Amino acid sequence: MNKRISLKITADLDGKSILSVLRQLRVSDGIITYLKKLPHGITVDGTHATVRRILKEGECLVLDILEEGTGSGLVPTPLPIDIIYEDEDVIVLNKPPFVPTHPSHGHQTDTLANALCYYFKNQDQRNGEFVFRALNRLDRNTSGVVCVTKNKYAAALYGAEMAEGRIKKKYLAVTDGDMSALNDGAYHLISTYIRRERESIITRTVCDPDEDGAASAITEFKVICVSTDKKHSLVELLPQTGRTHQLRVHLSHIGYPITGDGLYGRESADIARHALHAEQLFIEMQGRTRSFIAPLPEDIKALIDNF
Repeated sequence: MNKRISLKITADLDGKSILSVLRQLRVSDGIITYLKKLPHGITVDGTHATVRRILKEGECLVLDILEEGTGSGLVPTPLPIDIIYEDEDVIVLNKPPFVPTHPSHGHQTDTLANALCYYFKNQDQRNGEFVFRALNRLDRNTSGVVCVTKNKYAAALYGAEMAEGRIKKKYLAVTDGDMSALNDGAYHLISTYIRRERESIITRTVCDPDEDGAASAITEFKVICVSTDKKHSLVELLPQTGRTHQLRVHLSHIGYPITGDGLYGRESADIARHALHAEQLFIEMQGRTRSFIAPLPEDIKALIDNF
């Protein structure tokens, strides 16, 4: 979707080059290069300008960041979406379980991306093609907060935050097993290396750091409570890295697989998926940290109610 940034030049910006102002606005190098190629990507008072131009107080600097092409070939699908927050740059959603984040083999029209494509196609204020750019992605059976950027500028801005580790995530999970010995109110650390399981395109495994494909994986966790029958535990998880299946692999590795996780533990008669929920996402927006929360879905609430 297209993005226009208009900035009235104030006294503190007088005498600065456009490039220095763009840096101050945290516009990425990629976006700057892209804007320089557009005939009207950068204008001052309606006239095309280069990034070397010196700005004067009272002028109006405008950046037109256009979304080119036909998107990613998404099929708009009228699926329900649960919006937690939306502004001109991002939309934050509560993804239900059993819904893939983006299309893949066997899931071309039933994903969160398809639903958003339909949603924006039917918005009166829609401006330009919708390209699906999720800041964080959840497994099909994992529920919770997903943040999707709505334009190139936001994708670059918040993508940099993600790469720098400044976007934080908090998960809740119900596990198999009695974690009473760790129920001391403190956070505990799991630090391993993870790689893809040999001969598998899906499964991950803990490995030695010198193995091919090994990537550092770090998770903090805290035990919240243990069921009265000592068969399950509720844990809070703070991933410090974002490896595929990281939380599922780590909990299984320490002997407490997520309840219902048939891939890294065992399936459960009490829930039809792994009991993992992305509860909270923390993002720096306009100089302050915003927190977005997705309420627990009914299937995990039912598990906890039996504690």
